[in-house]
Amino acid sequence: MTDEDRRISCDNYPWLVRVFNKPHHEIENDPRVWDEIAALIDFELTSTRPTTQASSPSSLAPK
Repeated sequence: MTDEDRRISCDNYPWLVRVFNKPHHEIENDPRVWDEIAALIDFELTSTRPTTQASSPSSLAPK
């Protein structure tokens, strides 16, 4: 992702932070970044994964 042609508002930070750490705060305020994060989380939560069947305590008890 590039932000060369886009202005990201960082007005929610003090001016000193905006001047000396602007790229970091632009990432934090970029809705495209948060949309990508949400999509990745949704993918991880909805993807099917093989699960191993855990042994129940009763199957481990001596007979």
